[in-house]
Amino acid sequence: MSLFSMQVGPAFDDLVTQVCAALKENGIPEGEIDTLAYPNAINMVAGISVKHDPAERTTTRLKFIEILKSIRKTAISRWTMALKTRKQCLQPDVRSLKPT
Repeated sequence: MSLFSMQVGPAFDDLVTQVCAALKENGIPEGEIDTLAYPNAINMVAGISVKHDPAERTTTRLKFIEILKSIRKTAISRWTMALKTRKQCLQPDVRSLKPT
């Protein structure tokens, strides 16, 4: 009997690249993906995923893309703040370093 199972998926940076490519393929203008569509997509997924009613946790690709295309503001939330790439997360913030 197996008590633990682990699967290693794509690297975070690869997932970000795949999502951005999918947004472009679905008609999101390339210049809006990094600053507008991707942050709002993450915010939308986070919002949908916490709904108690399973029916409220579903959407269609068309509906999702239509909502993204209509948003003209960037989502700033803890999810958006977590959008840094793995490389950016591992780099120290030199502004916070104090000389010794």
